[in-house]
Amino acid sequence: MNKNVYATLLSTPSYAIGVIALYWNLKEVKSKYPFVCFCSKCIDDATIKILSEVGIECVRLNDEINIPSRNQMESHWMHTFDKLLLWGATEYNKMVFLDSDMLVVSNIDELFDYKNFAACAAGNLIHNDWTRLNSGLLVIEPSERIKEDLVEIINGELFLSWENRSIGDQDIINMYIPNWFEKKELVLSEGYNMFYKNIGIYKKLYGYSFDNSEKQIKIVHFVGKEKPWHHNMIYTTFFCIKEFFTNRYTVGSYIHYYRLLLRVKRVCCK
Repeated sequence: MNKNVYATLLSTPSYAIGVIALYWNLKEVKSKYPFVCFCSKCIDDATIKILSEVGIECVRLNDEINIPSRNQMESHWMHTFDKLLLWGATEYNKMVFLDSDMLVVSNIDELFDYKNFAACAAGNLIHNDWTRLNSGLLVIEPSERIKEDLVEIINGELFLSWENRSIGDQDIINMYIPNWFEKKELVLSEGYNMFYKNIGIYKKLYGYSFDNSEKQIKIVHFVGKEKPWHHNMIYTTFFCIKEFFTNRYTVGSYIHYYRLLLRVKRVCCK
């Protein structure tokens, strides 16, 4: 089977609005590949029904990753470890994985030409010591062996030695491929995973642009615990006014994304 798909993971019900926005967003930029939402076992049937009704193909994960430490269970990343199970979805040839808090600015179908573990060292130009991949955007070529190896890291001494740190799925991936940054064929332009608060710096200092160029911003990532869908119109208006005077390049992307979220709310709240 030779099936390529865009994929995301829904492991927290409140992120369903982000999944729908991402699905519509990929349609807006005329992506030619289908979209699949993998749902953790904790996701209820009602949430999956909402996603299915707008046309999203949902695949419920049969397994779940149990974190051996209570400290990790208290992490706000605790549910995202199920992302590692996507390597076990061998019915697919290749996936371009996207976190559900991303805005795709232009077509990114070319990412299917890249190899397993292709990703961005997001923020590296600002912080040169950030040489680890960020798993918000990730090329995945499913392999049962790789899935088992990733899960084994969680059960091993290396993971447990990090017990006092708050870690997530991307830490496990970086443990699996510690020399990732040296494999230049896997290191994508940061324009594929641009933290929204960094847009201004990357435009002013490093020549990144939303226009067609070698340093094109193609994906904006709304990182952080609080997401745009957590805020009402009043908060968003004041936030955009404030950002206009401190980081005005952020405002356009934020408004574009928030309008997309409003469309989702209007359709799903009928």
